[in-house]
Amino acid sequence: MATITRKQSKDIIKWQARIRLSNYPTITKTFNLKSHALAWARETEIQIEKGLLTTGYEKAEETLGEVLKRYLSEVTPSKRGHKVEAIRLKKLMRDPMAATKFGYLKPSHLIKYRNQRLREVSGSTVKKELSLISHVFETANKEWDMPMNGNPVRLISKPKENKPRDRRLEDGEEERLLLLSSPQVLCHS
Repeated sequence: MATITRKQSKDIIKWQARIRLSNYPTITKTFNLKSHALAWARETEIQIEKGLLTTGYEKAEETLGEVLKRYLSEVTPSKRGHKVEAIRLKKLMRDPMAATKFGYLKPSHLIKYRNQRLREVSGSTVKKELSLISHVFETANKEWDMPMNGNPVRLISKPKENKPRDRRLEDGEEERLLLLSSPQVLCHS
């Protein structure tokens, strides 16, 4: 959110717009009119959110694939579902998006990925993958101090969850399942 402050020196009144966003350097600019300062601040914030504004601010130069590999080796092993997460991460590392510089990833990259994956798998799977990518961004920012413009996953819409399965056993199906799982059948296999 921008802060507009009045600056007065002698008989001259100026208005200073200051933008402070997390994961982004503070930007200030001074104007003769308050309305110009407000308009500039609004436009600049929109450009930052879209990832269009460049300020010479250093960004993470590692590729997404390199960051995913680090996450796989440092963070994933301590998780309860580490085996499934490792499979997801390795799949993400093979995706063309993994060649993109991590600090330059935009929502458009993730939207393209999301739409492609929705043609292949369920919405629940894609939502889990996006959640994992989001956590990678949060970890890189908070734990590894990697410079970036924020988490682009937060700026895109996530797919809806699939409807839960609702199936009832047919006649005789329960007996067949119990027979298959009995110790005598398992020993003879």
